[in-house]
Amino acid sequence: MGCIMSNTDCDASNPNGNSCIDRQLERAAQADRYNYKVLLLGAGESGKSTFSKQLRLIHKQSISDREKEASVVALRYNVLDCMFTLLEAMEHMEVEISNPALISAANSVKSQRDGKLSQSLARDVQNLWKDKSVQIVWAQRHKFYHLDTSPFYFNEAHRFADPNYEITEEDLIMSRMITTGVKVATLPDPPFEFNVVDVGGQRNERKKWIHIFDDVKAIVFVVNLAGYNQVMFEDATKNRMKESLELFEQVVSNPLFQNVHIFLLLNKKDVFEAEIKRTSLKTCFPEYDGAKGDVIPAINFIEGKFSRIMAEAVPGKALNTCVMAARVRMECRQGWNDIIQVIKGSQTKGGKLTLSRSNF
Repeated sequence: MGCIMSNTDCDASNPNGNSCIDRQLERAAQADRYNYKVLLLGAGESGKSTFSKQLRLIHKQSISDREKEASVVALRYNVLDCMFTLLEAMEHMEVEISNPALISAANSVKSQRDGKLSQSLARDVQNLWKDKSVQIVWAQRHKFYHLDTSPFYFNEAHRFADPNYEITEEDLIMSRMITTGVKVATLPDPPFEFNVVDVGGQRNERKKWIHIFDDVKAIVFVVNLAGYNQVMFEDATKNRMKESLELFEQVVSNPLFQNVHIFLLLNKKDVFEAEIKRTSLKTCFPEYDGAKGDVIPAINFIEGKFSRIMAEAVPGKALNTCVMAARVRMECRQGWNDIIQVIKGSQTKGGKLTLSRSNF
């Protein structure tokens, strides 16, 4: 005994059945035509998850209480972990805390590895951040892995430690958790629907990428501009920008993506603008001949590196590029609008993205 459901209007024995089935197939084809799977790819700490969270907020999607609670836990952990990283770097560099009165504060932070941020620990972190020796080590952060959002965590530590603390949208964007697995944000833009897929960028997470490569319509490859003077979480001997270039080459050379739109998102423009004034791009690329502190020529040089890889891997294929700070919602909105305009335009004709370089 079985249970079979049928639509009599589309029954093949019905004189009009075949035309009805044809209409259903046509509607399904139309739906597929306007349904876009967009992959966010890039190395760890490039800002993929930040961009994805911004897109959800831009599309007025609610953030669940569970996600907010997880972000609160993450922020409190970020405060302690980032200060622990600095204190550990001080030991490796054999730099002692300037103010002996803060030695006990440093010990308290180093002993608290479960992320529980008390108001007393928050004060310890903020006092340590003001210490002269801690600032000296922070100035040499290119030598060790760190989160470039560390100053934000230290400055806001007292607020995060408040038992009555309520997370803001900015805090949500700034919270850092290593992405594991696959996260999908569905963004409706009738008649289009964009499924933005965020996957972990650390090396041990990339083996999972192969499972999401089917039916991809576009790739947004995210790069941390400031990575030219930073080392990786997985390998403190490896420059983040060099890793991004190598990973980009692997992605664009993949035959599966031959007919897929490729977008290059040069992220963390705000961090880069501050860093380039402090450290020349020559530290990463000795052949660079631009003046120290000049932002636009330096970004153009980095963009050129990726463009040449694209030209060699897929001759004649357009590389659509935008520059932004993903923590700034207005820039994310503009960048995303640029991206989807190219995708929408491809329904009738090819498109080339106008470079978005707001706020220079």
